[in-house]
Amino acid sequence: ENGRAMPDSAIMLDLCKELKITVNDLLSGEVVVMENYNENSEKIILEMVKEKEKNDKLAAIAVHKHIEDVYEKNPIGSYRNFAVLSEAYRLFNRLTQDQKGNFPDVQLISKFQKIYATAEEDHDNYTTAKEAEKSVRATTDRIVSADEDDRSRLSNAKRFYDGLSTAQKGYFDKDLLARLNKLIRDAENDHQDQERRRRQRRQQSSYNSTRSSSSYRSSSSFGGRGGRPSGGGASRRF
Repeated sequence: ENGRAMPDSAIMLDLCKELKITVNDLLSGEVVVMENYNENSEKIILEMVKEKEKNDKLAAIAVHKHIEDVYEKNPIGSYRNFAVLSEAYRLFNRLTQDQKGNFPDVQLISKFQKIYATAEEDHDNYTTAKEAEKSVRATTDRIVSADEDDRSRLSNAKRFYDGLSTAQKGYFDKDLLARLNKLIRDAENDHQDQERRRRQRRQQSSYNSTRSSSSYRSSSSFGGRGGRPSGGGASRRF
């Protein structure tokens, strides 16, 4: 009557008598009109129903026992016990609707679903963090000593870490993060050092260019011969 399973076989015959219907009618959900109806068939049907009901209860009890044991050993869900909880939850979901209707403790399933949801979320966080680690290692493992040419690659690698949630960062390898940050600092320091050297070279080049230009103008003003001024004044005759 609640849609969860068939009526209890123990009261099925009495129920049919009260409703003035056959067992076949009850199971079909409507009055079945048959010629030469064999009353013995009802006994056969009833035996089949009892057997199915028995098997449903046994299946439900077996799964209940397994989930109960798992719950007692794993009262808190995490990525570490996710596989165990997942397998137990899969067994419950494989039960038919009639078998679930015979499950001995509905409250146990409610509590179990909560720790399973927690474990599933924690497992997702852990898996995401490890995937980020894999992407970061693909960069850091190729760099022995970082220089300015590595800045872009290291910056992209850091984005994998920065994109994690707080919970996911908690599962990220701390040693790997420390190495990544050191490589980033080394690359940045090298960049600043190279920038300083480039500025010095530009300044030196500018100084040399200015000095060369000044020397050329000075040389031109003396005609380039023994330092005597041009203009002919020294060769006049009186």
